[in-house]
Amino acid sequence: MEMKPSRRTFNAMLLAAGTAPFGIGDARAQSWDEIVAAAHKEGELSVHGGPGRAYTESFAENFRKAYPGIKINYTGGPSSAAIPRIMRERENGIFAWDVFVGGAPSSYSTLKAAGAFIPLAPALTDAIKNDKSWLGGFEEGWLDKEKKFSYAFDFTTEGVMFVNWDHVSRDALRHVKDLLKPEFADKIAWADPRTLGEGIFASQVFYENFGIEFLQELFARQKIAYTATRRQTSEWLVRGRYPIGISAGPDEIAFFRQEGLGKNIEMFSAGLTKEIGGAGFGCVQLMERAPHPNAARLYVNWLLGQKAQADYALAAKRNSRRTDTQPGSPDGVARKSDAYINAQSEAQSEVRFKVTALAKEKIAAAAR
Repeated sequence: MEMKPSRRTFNAMLLAAGTAPFGIGDARAQSWDEIVAAAHKEGELSVHGGPGRAYTESFAENFRKAYPGIKINYTGGPSSAAIPRIMRERENGIFAWDVFVGGAPSSYSTLKAAGAFIPLAPALTDAIKNDKSWLGGFEEGWLDKEKKFSYAFDFTTEGVMFVNWDHVSRDALRHVKDLLKPEFADKIAWADPRTLGEGIFASQVFYENFGIEFLQELFARQKIAYTATRRQTSEWLVRGRYPIGISAGPDEIAFFRQEGLGKNIEMFSAGLTKEIGGAGFGCVQLMERAPHPNAARLYVNWLLGQKAQADYALAAKRNSRRTDTQPGSPDGVARKSDAYINAQSEAQSEVRFKVTALAKEKIAAAAR
């Protein structure tokens, strides 16, 4: 059931924003029912979202079911591929997108810097912004430094290192720092830390826990196999070719286990005082000059609502930050007593740039 604010609440929300950016008459005089009606009058919206079946279901098909009278034009794919296209379109005066859902880090220095996003909070109802509905409160979900453009509705913790104990001695590997031991040279596979993705997250964790020297030694000495995908890392881990997998995928490992393989693989975090989590593709932004502003408003309130978030967690095997949903990834639930690095926050941008540059430099030097 949709949460509908009163006329007074909705008017106050827009007055606080100091503007009526949604383009259908005097938005400050509209009720929620009128916004829904205006969205139907627009009749469609365009959304960028994550790649694959789970995200198409979560971000497009479920919206069609909720609002069959509004056509959703959905394009799924990695943010790194979509952003250059959107930037080219904007440079040519084309403003085709209403809502951008995806990983946030690649958008900070591009779309956000170009003024492509508008503040999200004024578009949200008080019911959506209720602190009790969100892990750590509503405000904790902002990823951008300004805390108004990029909102994470997902926080799923990530195991950055997995070990196949069929091929590794527990006596030899007691602490993450033991990765520097000579016997682990040519035993480690890593989803490439030089390109945007989970491989960089592992570098962030190692840097925050052990400093730059540890990473330098790891890249320089250990003859690591770098893979283009987490699936490849996971396959080598399961087969025992590289029995230590950094940034291997828990979902891929689970797939192999269903086939009776990799039963003695475990996540390994001994020695880590800071672990990591992130939104994955679960971050939403409203586009500036959206062609369907009322449909965009309707969409973001629907997306951040309880039912859409519960369905998302189930389909994507991720964890919503909403406290009234069940986790899709029970192993990735954030425990309040632990410290986590939010890998995709803009505050981590400097660290991401530093560890990525280091990986490129040291890996290239080791290959010579």
